Amino acid sequence: MRRSWGPDSEYRRAAFLLAVLVGCEEYALAFVPALRSGRHGTLGEVLDATRGSGVARAQRDRIRSWSVANDWLDRPVGPLSRSMTEVGRFSFVDLLV
Repeated sequence: MRRSWGPDSEYRRAAFLLAVLVGCEEYALAFVPALRSGRHGTLGEVLDATRGSGVARAQRDRIRSWSVANDWLDRPVGPLSRSMTEVGRFSFVDLLV
């Protein structure tokens, strides 16, 4: 089986989610529940719904800037949400339990 490494690949989704969990721990506390809620259709909608304050807001703004620069803002969150289960298997972050 040939693996895809393109922008919609499972690998890229897992890398993005791990970057949020490890690099933006404060913001991840709001991001993960919003992602899993099923109320948002795109990554941009999740980011808009979870602004946070202080450190979390700064982390959210970094993720938003990266998402704009890498054309991820309009990506559907369904695949990201489904990838969260696999990412959770390799993470020690309590909110993935």
